[in-house]
Amino acid sequence: MTALHIRCLSESQPSEFVTSFCEIPYTLRRDPFRVGLLPPEAEALLLTLPLPNLREFWIATRQQRIVGRIGASLSADGTQGLVGFFEVDLDDETAARQLLETAEAWLRCRGIRKVFGPVHINTWFPYRFRVEAHDEGAYSWEPVQPPEYPEQFQAFGFRVDQVYHSDELVDLEAIRKGFEPHYRRTLQAGYTYRPIDTVELERELPVLYRLSLSGFSQNYLFEPISEPVFRALYVAQAAKRKPLGCHFVCHPTRGEVGFTVGFVDEAEQFVLKTLVVLPEVQSQGLSMGLLFEAFGSGVRAGHPSAIAALVQAGNRSEASSRRTPIGWRHTYALFRKDLGE
Repeated sequence: MTALHIRCLSESQPSEFVTSFCEIPYTLRRDPFRVGLLPPEAEALLLTLPLPNLREFWIATRQQRIVGRIGASLSADGTQGLVGFFEVDLDDETAARQLLETAEAWLRCRGIRKVFGPVHINTWFPYRFRVEAHDEGAYSWEPVQPPEYPEQFQAFGFRVDQVYHSDELVDLEAIRKGFEPHYRRTLQAGYTYRPIDTVELERELPVLYRLSLSGFSQNYLFEPISEPVFRALYVAQAAKRKPLGCHFVCHPTRGEVGFTVGFVDEAEQFVLKTLVVLPEVQSQGLSMGLLFEAFGSGVRAGHPSAIAALVQAGNRSEASSRRTPIGWRHTYALFRKDLGE
C-alpha cells in the first residue's frame, strides 16, 4: 500500500484547503449517511468563525486521492481537546487511525490530557455519533454517520462518556393534559407565556442569547460564544426550518426566564429541539408549563406526536418528559479518551 499523505490548513493555501476540506463528506459518504450534511459553504463559515479556540484541520490523501479529514481544537480555556470533522474512506485500511494519531499528537504537543469527540470545535456546533442501528431512519437535525465511525474511535481508545437520545412522544394531547396542572400553578404564581416572534426573529435574538448562555451554562462541555456568532448560528438554522412550538415564559417582574424552540422537519414531524429555563427559577414547574404551551401548538397544527430531540441522559429536560409514552428512540454518544502523562 502506498503511503498516506496528511497536510494541514496552517501549512496550505487557505482558500483551496477549506474548499477541498468542506467537499470531502460529499465525496466519501454514501446513502443513507448523507442525510443532514452541512452545505460546503456553511461548513467553510464554521471553520473560519471568530472563535477563541485554537484549532487545526487535516486532509489525508493516498495516490493523490482524498481518503479522509479530521479537525482538532482546544477548549476556550485551553484545558481540554476536541476532535471532529471526522470523515474517512471506509475502504482505506489505515486512514482513520493515522488521522486520529495526527490529531492526538497535535493536542499532546499543547499539553492536552483529555480529549472528547466527535465535536466540531465546541458543542454549539455538530457533535456526537449515533450509536444504535439506523433502523428507524435518519433525520437532518440529528447526528448521522456510517456506523463504522464510532467503531473506529473506540478502536483508537475512545470510550463512551455521555449518552443522548431523541424520543418519539406519542399521544401528544394526553401528554399535554398531564402537564396542565403544573402550567396552571405557574400562572397562579404570576408567570405568563408568549410566542417567540419567529417572523421578526432578529428582534428576539438578544433575549434568546441571554437565556441560552445562562440556561446552557450547566450543560456538559459548555463554553460561551459571542452574540454575533450566536446570531449567525440561529439565523442560519431558522432559515431552513418551519418553526413550531416556540414560546417564552416570563417572570412577573424580570421578563423572559425560559423558552422552547421547535420546528417541523422534512418528514413533517414536530421536533422540540430546545428547552431552557434559567437555573434560578427552576423547580417551579416552568419546564412543564413551557411543554404544555409548545405541545399545544403542535396539537393545534395537527401533530398527534412530537420528537424530544437530542436530550442528554439524566438532565432536567429528560426528567420533564420521563413519564410520557415513547415510540421509537435514537441514541447518540459523546466519546472521551484520556491521554495520560
